[in-house]
Amino acid sequence: MGFRNTGGLGRILKQPQMRVIFDIGANDGESTLHMLNEDSCIYAFEPTPELCNVIREKTKGLANYRLIQQAVSNYTGIAEFNIAGQ
Repeated sequence: MGFRNTGGLGRILKQPQMRVIFDIGANDGESTLHMLNEDSCIYAFEPTPELCNVIREKTKGLANYRLIQQAVSNYTGIAEFNIAGQ
């Protein structure tokens, strides 16, 4: 089960001046996919291969949804990455 923002953040990000959305730890893409429209672009970062495959299926043909299969951190380098349940 993922986080679903039903409050003010969604309204703010849908404003016309907000055109670029960064989804850090995109999981299955559901938390931001509903915010996508012709005036926006989503950059989704997700390191887990299985979840990236899910996102790719959901976003086929969407040129303004960009998936980057990388983790995001506050430093450059290599780190151990644990996947829950594995």
